[in-house]
Amino acid sequence: MYLNRYQELITSALEPDGYILHLGSGDGILLNRLLKLSLHRSRFVSVDVDWKGIVRNPGRLRVVADAAMLPFKDGCFTAVCSEHLLEHLPKPLEVFRDSRRVLRDEGQFIFAAPNGWSYIALLARMVPLQFRAALASFGEDGRGYGRHFPTYYRANSVFSIRRLAKLSGLNVGSLEGFVGEPCYTLALPVVHLIMIALHKMLEIFRLHRVAGITLVGLLVKQMSRHNVKDYGSNMSVIGRIPQGGRNRE
Repeated sequence: MYLNRYQELITSALEPDGYILHLGSGDGILLNRLLKLSLHRSRFVSVDVDWKGIVRNPGRLRVVADAAMLPFKDGCFTAVCSEHLLEHLPKPLEVFRDSRRVLRDEGQFIFAAPNGWSYIALLARMVPLQFRAALASFGEDGRGYGRHFPTYYRANSVFSIRRLAKLSGLNVGSLEGFVGEPCYTLALPVVHLIMIALHKMLEIFRLHRVAGITLVGLLVKQMSRHNVKDYGSNMSVIGRIPQGGRNRE
């Protein structure tokens, strides 16, 4: 399961003196459930452009900011992580480059994102955003604040991720595809059986990375000539906060 792999990569990036930047964190519920962040909360800095989401985040360090214009010093994070963010980026190269900037040498950019060439993503592109938001609102528990952002899928294929990594100065450490069990058709037994068969075919023909449902990647910042030595305390990771209320709790 892709979440197990994502959890494994983030856990391996935890260091006693390091901080992890969580991009597009929102309320942080998924990552909190995966890692039991009550044990590591002081080591994560949560960032989201939507203050309505981040205000519900249980993290101690929360910043409202654009992922392409991070208000942090160079080289202050051991890792950057994100889940289900890349598909919402209109200019992913800017985000990749700024993520690299705030990473220490050999720091890691860890992500989980839908594969833009999966049948789910291809079908989703045909459905208007408003209709998808209306469907997703059924059964929500009141946390539906701004969760339905436009999708672009400009960083959601093996090719595009490798290209963006190269252009931003990141090395591809690993890039894996996962199929998993279909969950969108549980209420339709016959259709669900067909989807299970389709997923099995993807696994049998080893099409995980090409047409799998989810991609999990690890990108590594190349070593620079001048190592960053001053990693500082909690507040030292925050540089100039842009005006307009970007740092809110």
